[in-house]
Amino acid sequence: MLAAMEPLLGPHHLNVLAAPELVTELPNSSLTVTPLTTSEGLGRFIALNRDIRSAANSSDISAAMFHQFAPERVNVPYVLRLTDAHLVEISDKGVLEQYESRMARLGWAAKRFFFKRSARRASAIICATESLATSLKAIQPEIDPARIKVANYGPSQVADGSVRHPGKTGNRLLTMHIRPHKNIEVILRSMAQPEMEDFTLTVLGTLSPSASPYEAFIKSLIDELGIERRVQFAGYLSDPAQVREFMLAHDMLVVSSKLESWSHNILEGLAMGMPVVASDLSVHKELGSRGTWLFPVNSHVSLAKTLSNVREDESLRQCRISDGLDSVSGLSWDAYAAACVDALRVASMDALSRHRI
Repeated sequence: MLAAMEPLLGPHHLNVLAAPELVTELPNSSLTVTPLTTSEGLGRFIALNRDIRSAANSSDISAAMFHQFAPERVNVPYVLRLTDAHLVEISDKGVLEQYESRMARLGWAAKRFFFKRSARRASAIICATESLATSLKAIQPEIDPARIKVANYGPSQVADGSVRHPGKTGNRLLTMHIRPHKNIEVILRSMAQPEMEDFTLTVLGTLSPSASPYEAFIKSLIDELGIERRVQFAGYLSDPAQVREFMLAHDMLVVSSKLESWSHNILEGLAMGMPVVASDLSVHKELGSRGTWLFPVNSHVSLAKTLSNVREDESLRQCRISDGLDSVSGLSWDAYAAACVDALRVASMDALSRHRI
């Protein structure tokens, strides 16, 4: 995103406050990159707030942009980028956090509190999907709808349009990320259905934190269903090329989430021409368009039937793959960066107008 924003700024200056690891990724950028203090736990939160507040309140800052929430006592206009559905969709909170630690639950509660306060003061809030914007409007109706903008993300590094999946008949399933809201248990339960007895599943990602209540639950569920020989945990892969290799080696991508603000996984699969089966969240409908097979959230019976149909119906599979490629063809970080820069410019002009008055 930063690389796409750079040529749009013109004569304007942009100072990026970033974690040290991001600083190393921008060695040749003309942007000013200021490393933030990092530590652990509550100390990290306090340190980040202090550094951000200090930088944002300097005399030459006309508008700022923040990821999710702004620290207290920021005296400049700012734009928020809302990227996490957990902050605005909490009706299923009890289910989603059932296997989270007490500290994780407290962390989400704190994040929701600070986000709501920041959102009320923001000059604009940029959401990745219409679905996320709708959720925000529902939970904070006091926010002027005109301040809520929608701008789709660009593709991740995994999405490589030059690499095409064969799209052939097969029974090898792939899913990514292991968190309670990713809901891989519905995939595991589907594999115990009679029509799924020859399917296998590979899971990319690791549980965070390890040895969590959710990890124990998943392991016991696999044992209970008797599918341990058909499930493989491949661990976390940081190299996009390795992720693509796993995608090419499997026949279908399953995205079974209970909650999402955006789904890079769906776009990665569609961009490569891989059959994608997803839970029927509104965000998945919005992103997947006609190229994705949908099943009701938590319905392992429906998922099993859907996966069996994907394997058996060659004609429909090829039509969906073609539709999926079309649905993601227009996404780019350039468009998202342009929306961010426009929001910053409007916030700056509004601030200048108020100062003149």
